[in-house]
Amino acid sequence: MKNLSFLYIGLLAFSSLASAQDSSILYKKGQLSKGKVEYYGNKYDCSILEFDAPPDVVENAIKQMMSKRGYNASTKKGFLVYRNVVLRRTELKDPVDVFTEIEAKSRSEKNKSTVSMIITVPGAIPDKKIEKSQADAIGTIGLVGLGSALIGSLEEDVSLSAHNNEMTTLQEQIDKTQKELNSLVTDSLEYQKKLQKLQQSIVDNGKAQADAKQKLQETTKRLEMLKSRKLELKN
Repeated sequence: MKNLSFLYIGLLAFSSLASAQDSSILYKKGQLSKGKVEYYGNKYDCSILEFDAPPDVVENAIKQMMSKRGYNASTKKGFLVYRNVVLRRTELKDPVDVFTEIEAKSRSEKNKSTVSMIITVPGAIPDKKIEKSQADAIGTIGLVGLGSALIGSLEEDVSLSAHNNEMTTLQEQIDKTQKELNSLVTDSLEYQKKLQKLQQSIVDNGKAQADAKQKLQETTKRLEMLKSRKLELKN
């Protein structure tokens, strides 16, 4: 338990790494805090972190980081649950259970994430509701003081995940816009064909009107001539 008391997987150590890389979308100094989070109806002490990246980006980063270490999460009650894992690159040598909830910071800040992380000895927290007194007695491990290498890895994964997410989003926008442009070009060609046909129809209509006017004039003139001859014959 002495070793466990040190963990709080050093997300505070993000601050020592921030100068080495662009952290504009990542963890910021002073944003690590303690709190409580509910899991299966029981509240447990946890460490709370904030990232300037959307929840899906942060979740992907955590999954990638743990996958690199050979661990896959189960999803329970909205948490990523890793059991009996060894968090290498920290001072902690014993296995632990890690419960991580990732949510949007607020309704108005959906592009920022709040991460609540519970770390305990293996099996301390079951996947069910327990008596409050039992839950209160469970010791958790904080994220202050060690594990800077692990946190640096997570920071890199969040940055890479955000980068890839933005690239994917931009590529999707490009593909969508290109598709729209292709459709507009096709429509334009069709409109041009219709316009040419309409213009030809206007020309043909003009010629037909001219022919009709001439025919009308000739027919009217012929009729007037016939009327004049009829009057002459009567006289």
